[in-house]
Amino acid sequence: MPTCAAWRVGAGTLFGAALVLAACGTDDGDAATDDTGAASDAGTSTTDARSDGGVVEVGLVDFAFEGLPDSVTTGTRLTVTNSSEVELHKLSALPISDDEDRPVEELLDLPGAELAAILRVRPATVLTAGPGGPQVAEVGDGTLSEAGRYVIICAIPLGLDPDEYLDALPGNGRPPMVGGGRPHFTLGMAAELLVE
Repeated sequence: MPTCAAWRVGAGTLFGAALVLAACGTDDGDAATDDTGAASDAGTSTTDARSDGGVVEVGLVDFAFEGLPDSVTTGTRLTVTNSSEVELHKLSALPISDDEDRPVEELLDLPGAELAAILRVRPATVLTAGPGGPQVAEVGDGTLSEAGRYVIICAIPLGLDPDEYLDALPGNGRPPMVGGGRPHFTLGMAAELLVE
């Protein structure tokens, strides 16, 4: 896992690229360097198991994905639940180009233009949930219908007001532009998922 400084540099570049890809919810390109909040040691908890289709429920907790398998079969549908008492969270699945084999941690440290060239144009799915609230499908319904590697991130800014964000959802597949602190993936809410 990169150092905190490396995450901040990578966070700024991915944050900018994610805006282009309609995967995050702020227009503040400098949000990744905001020093509000403490880093989490929780990290994302993936399982070594493979999911063979159907529905996989992923827990969104403060700065981690719980129950996210290492791999799923094509056609698997992800759902999310948020057990945080304060933070809004989202699961954004961004496809990685087929010819890319570097680990996700390394990709997150790339300059924005290079990372944007590796990620495909649009997220496969974006699922959001407020604290203890229901899932909101911003992009897709959670189904991963294309084989390949995916970066799974939560690009919600730290300390974002959940009600403000959810009230601003336009229903057009694009996140509302609201401010906040650095994105949650800089605190460990990032993972890799293989769809086979």
